[in-house]
Amino acid sequence: MRSGQPRDPSDSLLARPIPAGPGRLPIRHLLVGNGVDATTATRWCAAGDVFALFDLAADRSDAPLAAAILGHPDADTRTVLAVVRAHDGAQLERRLLGQVLSLLRARGVRSLVVDSRTMDAERRAGFQALGFRPVPAGASERLRLEL
Repeated sequence: MRSGQPRDPSDSLLARPIPAGPGRLPIRHLLVGNGVDATTATRWCAAGDVFALFDLAADRSDAPLAAAILGHPDADTRTVLAVVRAHDGAQLERRLLGQVLSLLRARGVRSLVVDSRTMDAERRAGFQALGFRPVPAGASERLRLEL
């Protein structure tokens, strides 16, 4: 980048998996702050695959901007349990999910499913923009992405 040009803030955003343990506590707090009850947040953080989006250029690069918690009903499929963000902006969720999809492909996961019953239209459109499509058996309730 040439001097004098503004830095693109998305250049420093990085999604990474969060291993089980105390590193997931900020994710649990983020879930609870977004309306997930504490018991469910604790269970998801203990059993799910947890990914978080960080801004490496921020003053506190250890504070997650967004998080995705995925269940794993089988070896080939992951289920989106929650996607939450610390700040307004669906772009954070899209950026996180885009990077998580790349990580899942590298791990050999073949599909990702999300329950869309309680989603608002904007969030549902965001998942569809990433390539998620209605599951034929429950088109109004679940979206699926083949990786």
